[in-house]
Amino acid sequence: MRITQKIGILVAVPLCAVSGFGALALVTSTSGAIETGHLYTLMHAGAAAGDLVCELQDERTQVALYLTSQAGADAAALTAQIGKTQAAAAAYRDRVRSMPWLGAESRALLTRIEGELQAIDRLRDLVRGGSPQALSAADFQYHIVIADLLTFHDAAQKSSAASGEQDLLRATASLSQARESLSEEEADVLRIAGAPVQTASAAQDLLVGRTGYTGAMETFAAIAPPQWRGVPDQVLGGAELAHAGELEDAVAHTPIGTKVHLDPKAWTGTVDARLDRLDGVRKDLDLATLAMIAQDRTRQRELAGGEAAAVAGTVLLAVLVSLRLGRPIIKGLRGLRDGANSLAFEGLPAAVQELRGSGSLTAQTAEEFADQAGAGLPVTGDDEIAAVARAFNAVRHEAIRTAAEQVLLRAGVGAAFVALARRGERLTGALTLELDRAERDEQDPDRLARLFVLDHLAARMTRNNESLLVMGGEGTVRIRDEGVPLVDVIRAASGRIERYSRVDLVNVDLGVIIMPTVVDHLVHLCAELLDNATAFSPPDTRVVVDVTVLADRIIVQITDRGIGMTAVRRSQLNARLTTPTHLDAASVQAMGLTVVGQLAYWYGIAVELRPHPQNGTIAELVLPPALYRAPAVSEPVMSTPMAAIESLASGMGRAGADGARPNQGVRAAGTA
Repeated sequence: MRITQKIGILVAVPLCAVSGFGALALVTSTSGAIETGHLYTLMHAGAAAGDLVCELQDERTQVALYLTSQAGADAAALTAQIGKTQAAAAAYRDRVRSMPWLGAESRALLTRIEGELQAIDRLRDLVRGGSPQALSAADFQYHIVIADLLTFHDAAQKSSAASGEQDLLRATASLSQARESLSEEEADVLRIAGAPVQTASAAQDLLVGRTGYTGAMETFAAIAPPQWRGVPDQVLGGAELAHAGELEDAVAHTPIGTKVHLDPKAWTGTVDARLDRLDGVRKDLDLATLAMIAQDRTRQRELAGGEAAAVAGTVLLAVLVSLRLGRPIIKGLRGLRDGANSLAFEGLPAAVQELRGSGSLTAQTAEEFADQAGAGLPVTGDDEIAAVARAFNAVRHEAIRTAAEQVLLRAGVGAAFVALARRGERLTGALTLELDRAERDEQDPDRLARLFVLDHLAARMTRNNESLLVMGGEGTVRIRDEGVPLVDVIRAASGRIERYSRVDLVNVDLGVIIMPTVVDHLVHLCAELLDNATAFSPPDTRVVVDVTVLADRIIVQITDRGIGMTAVRRSQLNARLTTPTHLDAASVQAMGLTVVGQLAYWYGIAVELRPHPQNGTIAELVLPPALYRAPAVSEPVMSTPMAAIESLASGMGRAGADGARPNQGVRAAGTA
């Protein structure tokens, strides 16, 4: 897991916890705001239901007047009141349709009220017919729908939690109940006045209505807020409204069995005035309640908004703080990573490459070179990242110092190799001079042949000294003025190995001239490969050298029929041939291939070991155009025996008195 993800988790866990608690508080406040909004909508619907109740009560009074009057004198007033009731019913329906969140019980109540309102519509047709039996049916139907509407109006009490709102709602309900009792009393008096005589049941209904009104007003006075308790008495005072009480008393004291004498219009006029005053107080209470609920709704919304802003602000602050503190850490770690990669893949390799250059440590110690190898990672601050950067710089400094010490050590070993090679060259040269003197004075063929063998051993010792020079980082000191044909180079190489008689040449172009600067090293390179080919193949097999001249390169293939090697071993040797190796035990043990790889690296020669399709190994050399001159006319060597190479005799084994040299044993393919 990346450090960015870990820091993100460290920030996300407490942030999620804070967000969770904030969301819980936000849900609570939001739920309160939603409930307050629902209550506000419910109160509007309750107010609409209260208005509809008032209109239904007035319509009930007009129905009673219409059915108890003579010749339908109040038909116009009834029609006008029905219109008001229908308008109030439409407003009520609009309100209740905007409350889909009501519970099942409330929805059932609204459905029942809707059915009762439709029944009122059918009842109106019966009332317009003037049937005397319609009066009792109308009284019952109006009573039912008004009771249900009052129940719905009072339902808001169960939805409010604030005590002030509860008091206002309960006071409004008491006032609505008082108005309903007064309206029923008005209808009862009209029904009694229209009857032939006062009956006991009618007197009882009138008493129940007056008692209900009185009880509702007393309840209002008990539960209403102090500022509202005296409002009904204030609006119901006056001589005109006091006359309604006198009419009530007159009807109530009429003996049973006698006719009630009462002017219906005077009665309805005084009672309607009281009803209007009570309805005005009810509306004022509704408005006050709505104002309180609206204020509470606003407060709940502000609280929810504040909590939402607080949660969002907390989350944003946590994110900003995390970014402010985390980004420098991540940036520092990324800079540390990039710097480490740059030093590992660019800086250190460049320093090591500089160490490999000649004279890179001239007059410098390993410590001085490490100090001057350039700056490491930039270090700023005193935090843990800076400490890691300082530690990495210390590791880098120590690595460069150790590499410099290794270079100094290898340089010392190389210098030792060169010194040994130079000493060996002097001894070999002295041996060769003595052999030359002995060969010139010797007449016995057997002793001369033994001297030739010693001369060949001296040539092989010369190759060994040159190998030590190459491993020490130096080449031959021989300077040539002219190039040498490639065929002579290969012949000279074969003359410097022990088993020279097993080497065959095929398809060697006589016109290919090797540049003078590379002749001796190419002879050395080919000699090492030929020596390996003859050493690791059966003594009765031949080693074939095949040369192919192409337009942009020359391919030299040295093929033996030995046991070959495994793919893993061949891959290891090819890696040694393509990459110069440092002096170590393995490079000394495989000195021949080590020298081949070093010489190939110096001159850009590609050397590769490949398996032979049948058996054995193919050593392939690819010479770039810079190392030779292409022939003008090709002259392949097909079957000519190899002669002495006098031009390369110096330092490679020279001809004897009769010209019979060891390298005469190397022949072209096809000779006997």
